[in-house]
Amino acid sequence: MCGGQILIVRLLGIDTPERYPEKNKPYEYDAITNLTYLAEWGSKAKDFACAMLYNRTVYIEFDEIAGLKDGYGRYLAYVYVNGTDFNALLVKNGYARVYVE
Repeated sequence: MCGGQILIVRLLGIDTPERYPEKNKPYEYDAITNLTYLAEWGSKAKDFACAMLYNRTVYIEFDEIAGLKDGYGRYLAYVYVNGTDFNALLVKNGYARVYVE
């Protein structure tokens, strides 16, 4: 919450599968074509994020080059929890891939 508002943040530099099979695309994640499998990993990524971030104080770092928001109105940021780069932690634990736009 920020001033009584919920802010939606898109984590910069990473990408996770969608949680719904129909929102994933075959071969988007290299040779993986099983969209249900991808959705399972999308749900695992969400569960990991909730376990790591819920009710925690996080530091949000914006990037001038990326801009403040994306086309969907989400804030674009790097997230840190307990001094750890959460975006990199998702990649390290296999929940996300590095994504460069």
